[in-house]
Amino acid sequence: MHHLDLGLFRYQIIFTCDILKSQHVNVMIFVIDNLYDENNNEVDNFVNNDDLTKLYEYWNEMYILSRYEEFSESDLEKFNICIKILAFKFVSPSNLNAINGYTTETYESLHKYFVKIPYRISNKKNVEPQLLRTIKRQAISIRMSQHSVNPAKTPRTCKFSARLFEFSLQDANTFFNEKKDSVDNKMQTGFARFISCLDSYLDLLDGFTIIGKTRINIYGSVTLENGAIMRATNRYHNKVWFSDIAISIDSKESNDYISDKGLCYGQALLLAEVLTDPPLNFALIQWYDFKSKRNPYLYGCPHLKLIELYNFVAIESIHDVVHIVPRFDKQNEYFVNKYIF
Repeated sequence: MHHLDLGLFRYQIIFTCDILKSQHVNVMIFVIDNLYDENNNEVDNFVNNDDLTKLYEYWNEMYILSRYEEFSESDLEKFNICIKILAFKFVSPSNLNAINGYTTETYESLHKYFVKIPYRISNKKNVEPQLLRTIKRQAISIRMSQHSVNPAKTPRTCKFSARLFEFSLQDANTFFNEKKDSVDNKMQTGFARFISCLDSYLDLLDGFTIIGKTRINIYGSVTLENGAIMRATNRYHNKVWFSDIAISIDSKESNDYISDKGLCYGQALLLAEVLTDPPLNFALIQWYDFKSKRNPYLYGCPHLKLIELYNFVAIESIHDVVHIVPRFDKQNEYFVNKYIF
């Protein structure tokens, strides 16, 4: 029997289209970023790579805006700007009225979005001190809430799974040396930073100590309060998976620091449960920072780099798991994928 005789062809086409829409369109802008060079072969009507990437950026922005149930004046203004930019880039200027068909109001809006806002961002303070203060506030807040409420009646806000290792604090360094050759380099980095990051975290909790016999569990995954699953393992179906996460900084101070609307990003290297009473639920994080303070966004997405800054954070304080995409032709450059439809 021929494949077409099964009557599945139409279904397969529809299924393939759905897969493309749900998975590939969301990352297409990152796929075509710097994908090809200039028009060396002198092709007619050639569209350069930067313009094609910008096309996807503005289309994504328009599509996201079109899905809103309610619109503010600024939303409609932004939608209008996207339409005019698309026309400016891909319609011949001779077909437009006035200079590219732009009004004074449009130029003012473009100046606001692409000059004034980036300038204000470039004058903000480095986020590192604010990160440390945020971690301290969250650590104290979580610890106080654990002691102010009957633990037996307090629901767990996270759930660990896939336990990888177990050891005592006093044997931690010996254990890490034994296991370092059997784990991924990211987990090795987590092992190397474990004790110093734990000491730094405990210093935030005045008067709180952990005895050497305290047991510690390392897990491969944890389910957050919002249902998202965060992973830090080299054993997930024989592949490594270290989740990227977002943490909210203090909204009162977020305008003074470089952040993505109050969010900062990191990558989980270890997920740890310290068996004190009550237990401490930790993620050891390596932080991202903006690649450029002057131009923190590229294609509408935060443009990041990994930095040599590591901290333990309470898992309960993690805002969400996010999708961060490496820039395939560059070293240590990443995008936060804002186009998850």
